[in-house]
Amino acid sequence: AVVSTQSTGNIAVIIATTELQSFSLYFNILLAQFYDEIIKILIKALVGRQRPGSSDGRFPRINNFSFPSGHSSRMGMLGFLLMTTQDTSIQFSMVVVLLAGIVCASRVLLGRHYVTDVVGGFVIGTLNGIVYTTWFWVEDESFESFFLKIADVTKGLGL
Repeated sequence: AVVSTQSTGNIAVIIATTELQSFSLYFNILLAQFYDEIIKILIKALVGRQRPGSSDGRFPRINNFSFPSGHSSRMGMLGFLLMTTQDTSIQFSMVVVLLAGIVCASRVLLGRHYVTDVVGGFVIGTLNGIVYTTWFWVEDESFESFFLKIADVTKGLGL
């Protein structure tokens, strides 16, 4: 399921956002999530590592593959995006790192992943963030010109 509840939530925020800079950030995060998800799915299929045996059935199994941890990958990617593309304070950065640590630790403590799945997922997610910001990041100015073109077209159509 490439469209997760997290992605759906981002879509709702994008639709409700009126400030161009916020729209640009949320849209980029959404695209980066899709990118991260595709890479994660490909690696899981290639590696094929089974989940730990301690999964006791309390949690539904979307798939049986463990490496890399998708939650950890997402935290690495989101943390990188937020701390490198935004003017953030040291306190905000510390909160991001703390939340990433909690999410990563929970995956092991819940018996869903091995430690190497979580560490590998975090590294892969961070690398995905680097690749996304380097080659795919859409700047605010691109969104502005895009919306001005849409406004011209809709005005020309009498909408």
